[in-house]
Amino acid sequence: MARKTRHPDPPPVHITYLNRLDIEALALTDAEILAAIEDSLAMQGRGETVVEPRMHLEPRAGVKVVGDFVDIW
Repeated sequence: MARKTRHPDPPPVHITYLNRLDIEALALTDAEILAAIEDSLAMQGRGETVVEPRMHLEPRAGVKVVGDFVDIW
């Protein structure tokens, strides 16, 4: 009969949620926000983190045509 191997318990995961008042208290500038986004996307590009796809976001409308250059061809 095979023996069951006991694996050590994984470390706990701690999640901190920030509410609107927490965010307002940070008083981040637009430049700081953009820098944080750029840094996180660069980390994703280097494979250092994963940004989950936003599958729940669906556009409400079809394709919007901004310019029509059909006659050029």
